[in-house]
Amino acid sequence: MNHQETISSHYAILIGINAYPEKPIPSGVRDVQNVKKYLKELPYHVDIEIFTASGSSESGVSSPIELPTFWPTHEHVTSALKRAASAEAGDFVYVHFSGHGTRAEPCGVFSNESTGDLALVVLDGTGSIQYLWGEDLSHLIKIMIDKGILVTLVLDCCFSATVYRADEPDVRFLPYNPAINAGPAQKPRELLQSTGETYRDVSMLPNWMLNPNGYAILCASGPDEVAIGPRFGKDKEKHGALTYYLLESLKEVGPAKRHKDIYDNLSVKFRKSGLQQHPVRYGNKRQGFFDHVQSDVAALTVPIIQKRDKGLQLQAGHAHGINDGDQFILCPWGSADLRSEMQESSVMARVTHARAFTSDLERLEDQISVPVKTGWVGRATSSSCLRKFPIQLDSSLSQRDEWLTAFNERSIDAHIEMVEQSFSFHILTNGNNDIEILDQSNQRIPYLLTALQDGSDIKRICEMVEHLVRYEFVKSLSNNILGQSFPESFRFDVYMLKGQEVIRHGTLVELEDGTEVRLVVQNNGTKSLYLSVYALGPCWEIENVIHGSYEVIPPKLPQLKFRGATKKKIKTTVPEELRDEGYRQCQDVIKVFITSRPATFDLLELPKLNEKAKRSPASEEDRTEDDDDLFEHWVALNFSIRTFAK
Repeated sequence: MNHQETISSHYAILIGINAYPEKPIPSGVRDVQNVKKYLKELPYHVDIEIFTASGSSESGVSSPIELPTFWPTHEHVTSALKRAASAEAGDFVYVHFSGHGTRAEPCGVFSNESTGDLALVVLDGTGSIQYLWGEDLSHLIKIMIDKGILVTLVLDCCFSATVYRADEPDVRFLPYNPAINAGPAQKPRELLQSTGETYRDVSMLPNWMLNPNGYAILCASGPDEVAIGPRFGKDKEKHGALTYYLLESLKEVGPAKRHKDIYDNLSVKFRKSGLQQHPVRYGNKRQGFFDHVQSDVAALTVPIIQKRDKGLQLQAGHAHGINDGDQFILCPWGSADLRSEMQESSVMARVTHARAFTSDLERLEDQISVPVKTGWVGRATSSSCLRKFPIQLDSSLSQRDEWLTAFNERSIDAHIEMVEQSFSFHILTNGNNDIEILDQSNQRIPYLLTALQDGSDIKRICEMVEHLVRYEFVKSLSNNILGQSFPESFRFDVYMLKGQEVIRHGTLVELEDGTEVRLVVQNNGTKSLYLSVYALGPCWEIENVIHGSYEVIPPKLPQLKFRGATKKKIKTTVPEELRDEGYRQCQDVIKVFITSRPATFDLLELPKLNEKAKRSPASEEDRTEDDDDLFEHWVALNFSIRTFAK
């Protein structure tokens, strides 16, 4: 590959397959040809390798009509990935696959016991099918990641053995055939682990997925759904749904946006369409999709959908801390990064009916000339959930009115010398006339370092206190509306294993630095469950330790020998930041969300207390715009871990 004399070079590997000997696809080649056209129109050069197999669905021939040199064979695809690894740190590699997927029964050390081993269905030199296993693919991607290459992988296929039927021609799945080629080779553990930076406090290795830094993946659907290729657009031709909506999103927002931004925009398109298919994101959501990110900071925003009755629906609800009466400023997607006041194209709205994952909005003023469309975003201007964590201001503080005003603007209740009401945090001046923040036990908040040395900066201190309040809110978040009762079809069990000891939620787990425990979620019902896991760390950070939008846990399937369970290894340590302040122990909270439908909780994430907030817009997707509380079940469970330094 010839590098261009630019800051970063761009490479793309496109794989589209129609001509499968069994169950050909009419749109795989069209998908990647459309992607190629889009890449060719970008303002910079993209080095493109494209492998296609067309002809089977159109002409009935049993082999591709292209020259064998351009067939999407296992050898050609893996060789192209190895060539892409010759790129340099900071370069971008984009891989797009449009074809069939499959999955086999779990058989390896790192197999996912609830979904099995995943594979892309490619061809061999004779036009017969061959499998490119996810574990092998991850090894090839890891070579790039270790060099600092930024990788995007788009998989417009499905792995849904649970729902596939032979009479569904548009479903992009083929049943696994063990006679074709063997399952994924058993590789040493070091091939599956990145040598790059890992999360210091809590880390997980979700089977063949890699360390999240350096790559991001978009999948057409979860393992309990099907990826389809329906007819779209004016031409009424068939396209892969993920490819079609992804190209729409890229044309609207451009490739120089975070993966999370693209995913948010993409998800509401699926949501609006009514397709029973939910794309899934893995990896580094803050990485630029196919270019360097244009903006460094994004406000906490939530996508909006305009329903058929012209009503507006916020894609977040009680599970994210949204309540009736909360107010939002709505603006076009392109202005989401701006933390400015009301713009000409903005609209003020209020939540009128908050459900579990979505909320209805009404405008606060009549602005007929400003139509709100699907894909707009909302940013909260008032949030009642934060008022449950009042702040006590010491009477010795100067500029008390300024303090009260600053907190009220952040939807936080602050009082001077609270007597009858308990407080969450206490702000006062010490003997050196420096600002201090104490917790409910009048203990100094660790890990503030020198951040409070400038006591005159009220805005800065209120921002830090808001961070602390949001952390406490997430830690306390539970389903107080529906309780923890799920229908019989959604039965499950959640626990941790410390060796052979079973630990239930609400119990404190004590570990030595570096000790490993396992989080186990067992699906005992008849419907899929959706899992999100967050680590509330000792430096006041909240991180997604699955490194994806969510994980699907299908029900136990005896006919496929899937266990209907997932196990996550968790390892904690006392971070260096606390060791440097003399702390020899710390406490993490592992918060487990289980939902009855696809749900994401990125709105709850926080960076470490002293880090600049680099948040991506948060979203929540759902199945139909006619939501029913009875079908929106969720539960949030806490596992507390106290870690002692060795």
